[in-house]
Amino acid sequence: MDATLTRPSADVKSRHEPTSGLRVLHLEDNLPEAEAVQMLIAREFPGARHTVVTNRPAFVGELRQQSCDLILADYSPAAFDGFEALALSRAFAPQVPFIFYSGDLGDDRAGEALARGAQDCVPKGHFRRLGAALHRVLDLREERQLRHVAEQRISQLELELRESRQLTLSFADPVERIRRLEDISLLATGSAHELNNILAPIFMAVPMLRDAAETAEARALLDTVERSAHRGADLVAQVLAFATADRAAARRLQAEAIVEEVAAFARATFPCSITVESTIDASIAPVKAFPAQLRHALLSLCTNAREAMPNGGVLSLVAENCRIDELPADCLPFGRVGAFVRLRVEDTGCGINPELLAKVWEPLAAARLLGKETSLGLPTVRSIVKRHGGFLQLQTQEGMGTSCRIYLPVAADSCTRLPLSTAPF
Repeated sequence: MDATLTRPSADVKSRHEPTSGLRVLHLEDNLPEAEAVQMLIAREFPGARHTVVTNRPAFVGELRQQSCDLILADYSPAAFDGFEALALSRAFAPQVPFIFYSGDLGDDRAGEALARGAQDCVPKGHFRRLGAALHRVLDLREERQLRHVAEQRISQLELELRESRQLTLSFADPVERIRRLEDISLLATGSAHELNNILAPIFMAVPMLRDAAETAEARALLDTVERSAHRGADLVAQVLAFATADRAAARRLQAEAIVEEVAAFARATFPCSITVESTIDASIAPVKAFPAQLRHALLSLCTNAREAMPNGGVLSLVAENCRIDELPADCLPFGRVGAFVRLRVEDTGCGINPELLAKVWEPLAAARLLGKETSLGLPTVRSIVKRHGGFLQLQTQEGMGTSCRIYLPVAADSCTRLPLSTAPF
């Protein structure tokens, strides 16, 4: 059913049963303003329900029903103070985000509103900012749902652990593995929740600061801050995906965009003694991947390369098409015949001692033997590549550098015809 604002004489001016999506409770006594917001919500979230109330009794009645995902409120409706509305919402629905959409708030009151628990303050007429705020709320709701799934998974692991402890001592090792998995899932879910709390004020503050920015440099800096915050949010989503074994986020993409992004990040942040080079095939084939995880894998490999070149060197990132036939496939660990996109991260650093090479895939052993936290990146990278249906090849020579090659299968629906690779495997 379309979300259409009606004009009854009752305090609740519109109420619609949604087919899906966002449920918005809107405290507003100006009907034209409410209609404008209604049109924005209907455009951004088809099937959303928009409920408008004008006074305290109607507002409290809606809160008691616990039937909304977001609260919008004018600061000073004719018969109801906005701060009182905020206090009531924190009392009756403390988990529901609250946004002031008002023309009378001002900077001082906006700061006070955020301190009292409001998630954002948007001036009337700023529909772009309001739309962005609504999308953030929907993203947070999805994150809460993922966290709920993770918590259910943790409860299931706790039950399995209790049952396992009742078995004979011969099952001690499997039980210990289950306990460690339980601890990792618990840590991942809790950390993701805390990181979202840290990122939320950044998402709220950047649009407000952008409106006040007077120079192009200031706006560019705010764009950088916002991109970094989004990258952090992607990492949080990745952690939750691992904790819940969720694979729904994989999508068809061109890997060269991620390679260029990682190369640009390395050029901007690595020491100037390290030269960063990137080479990409002109017609790179698409892959089906999790963007945040693939970015994390490449960043981990680049970080390892940086640590291997304390006195400087060359870091090369290469993305190329590759078709493997039977002979090379037999020579590659876990290799197989098919069409792949090969991502190479190569450095001219110190390489890895042959005695340690067999241990680099064991997280705790790698950290202990190499003495670097970055060594934990290799087991993580291998796990990510395996999750993408690919495989990994590591070539290294002490004193001569390291080459890590990721093979990702070309997307199944791709029509790209790839030649047999002539590069060494």
